[in-house]
Amino acid sequence: MRPVGNRDTAGVTEVRTLETVPIRSRPLLAPINTEEQKQRFLHHGHLPKFNLRGSEERVQGAMRTKVAQIKFDHFPEAKKILETVREKFGDEDRLVEAAFGPLIDQTEATHMVSQYLVEHGVDGMLKILWSGDLNCSGRMQWRGPAQKYNRPELRRYSLWLQNTAENMYLRQHGIKCLVDHEFRMLNDGFQPWYSNRDGFGLRSCRSWEAIAIEEGLATVNTMLQAKVKYLWVPALLYCAVEILRNLEVIDFHLLYSGKVCIDELPRIRRLARRDCIKLPHFLLDQEAYRKKLRQMAAVNNIASPHRRNETKKASAVSKQRAGNMSRKFSLSVPNLKNVPEPPKKILLNRRKAAPNVLTYSRKYQYVSG
Repeated sequence: MRPVGNRDTAGVTEVRTLETVPIRSRPLLAPINTEEQKQRFLHHGHLPKFNLRGSEERVQGAMRTKVAQIKFDHFPEAKKILETVREKFGDEDRLVEAAFGPLIDQTEATHMVSQYLVEHGVDGMLKILWSGDLNCSGRMQWRGPAQKYNRPELRRYSLWLQNTAENMYLRQHGIKCLVDHEFRMLNDGFQPWYSNRDGFGLRSCRSWEAIAIEEGLATVNTMLQAKVKYLWVPALLYCAVEILRNLEVIDFHLLYSGKVCIDELPRIRRLARRDCIKLPHFLLDQEAYRKKLRQMAAVNNIASPHRRNETKKASAVSKQRAGNMSRKFSLSVPNLKNVPEPPKKILLNRRKAAPNVLTYSRKYQYVSG
């Protein structure tokens, strides 16, 4: 690992560029020969053979876990999204351009990310590290005492960002999206369950359910800033469906208090520390945030069963209120079937006579004196 150039400073946030990501900073299943295999495939057509960081035994063990299993729960929704995007945009490049705007360089992206950290009051709490061989667009990492020692204040965070054109979010409206969902990692360190999740009955952060929520939030928050809301790339992961289907019943402020699952929110409601957590600006108004998610769900044809139930309940309540008002203000109408009819008027066929004229017949008239 060798830093390239001088260290940049934006405020108190340290910014560095590295040629390669150190081995210790790579995930267990991350390939360590990505570039080599990429060139081998592009120039010779050979299928890639990746060397992973972990041992073969650990890799095989990880592949047998629930997290590694392929699920088809939301396959119809994902397939429909992909077909809609292909019909409207044709290919990935057009969609990415429409969603996140034009490409930007590393200097401009660094300025935007640094300004974002200042605006949210977290400048100096993490480092920005750029590298060309990162195996993803961006991710957050921390180093420090193990969780069992419960010293979150000693953790040091690093935001890794890929600085090549392969990073689809290295664009005008995309780069900030990579930072939005990382607040949960920061907030989790301030919660009482941080060092003892089992003691509070919470799942591991590596469980399938926890990863699904983490990726789902990352997906919807990434697309929140996009100009086009189609979940095209996320449709390949489609964890966002879990979030969008349950958006009506999720307390998003509580969900951002730490790395917890949706069904664990009632358990932590009374013990979560909310006074010290950091929230992205778009989440400060939770109802406005929920409204944007409804629009995203509508664009991607994802229906919320909770919203349908709320609509039915509202309709039932409205009908009940209307019935109550009708009974309250109704008038007593008598039964008119047995009421006798009024007597009919007798019309006399009399003709009016002119003054001083006595009419004896139609033919003769006599005028008096």
